[in-house]
Amino acid sequence: MFSAALDDPVPSSASSDIYRECPPAGDKRQVERNVRRMLVDQPGLKFSSLVVRRVHDGVCLEGVLEVSDDTDVCSLARKVAGVDNVINRLLVCDQVPGDAR
Repeated sequence: MFSAALDDPVPSSASSDIYRECPPAGDKRQVERNVRRMLVDQPGLKFSSLVVRRVHDGVCLEGVLEVSDDTDVCSLARKVAGVDNVINRLLVCDQVPGDAR
């Protein structure tokens, strides 16, 4: 027979998890906007589409990127405050000569 203490609101069989702090409400999209702005402004990078989503300790990059050199997009994104991890899901294509920004 199972018995629970009346003064214990959480049963001993309940699982627990560690919850990390959430950023303040005003900052939820700021990191994403900063990463997007910084990447779009880089010379030699041309995005046909770019989606930046916040993930734990960083961002996920999705879209289509045309490059003219070997620019490390992940390193660029890590320069933004609050970004330690970068998940790169970009489709990368060589930029057509004469089509640079």
